[in-house]
Amino acid sequence: MKAPKNLGNEQPDNTIGKYSFGISDEKHTFATFKKWPGSEDALRAFKDLAEGKSPPFLLVYGGVGNGKTRMVNAAAIRLAERGIFSAVWIVPDFLSYLKRMINPEWPGHIDGIIEHYQATKAAVFFDDFALEYGTPWEESIMERIICGRYRNRDITVVTCNKGLDALPERIVSRFFEPGIGKVVLNKGLDYRRRAKS
Repeated sequence: MKAPKNLGNEQPDNTIGKYSFGISDEKHTFATFKKWPGSEDALRAFKDLAEGKSPPFLLVYGGVGNGKTRMVNAAAIRLAERGIFSAVWIVPDFLSYLKRMINPEWPGHIDGIIEHYQATKAAVFFDDFALEYGTPWEESIMERIICGRYRNRDITVVTCNKGLDALPERIVSRFFEPGIGKVVLNKGLDYRRRAKS
């Protein structure tokens, strides 16, 4: 996969900055990830995806505080090291961004953004998909993007801190297709709560 040119914010001396958008912490690499009981399968799935050893679609679900966001960062960083651009979005932030782009003075502008995310060859990570999710408009936007990426077989990762029933069935189904997607339950407990005891 050829990395697209990063328009604006290009940092020639910073591989991660040049090939990624939205990573919350550049220290969250696979090397610094502390192994957490129950998260082994999810960690292996993220590593395999980042190394190009697995299908392009990955859905990881399971409770809060078990390392999903850290694994998202680590996978995006590893892809950046391989010269593959990644866009990392927390879903409520992404939907809020799209809502701000609705402007009668720019007809079709939001459709252009959606089409970009449908077609870009960059890896796209949607973290915390079910966190603030629920309106028909939000469901239709996410379904349009993920279905477009499914048609193109581009790297697409979704995390959810709830059960699979919190996501639209049409979206979940695509991640189960053999050879295209993988679905993993992260069984790890909340490390934030464990850290206090």
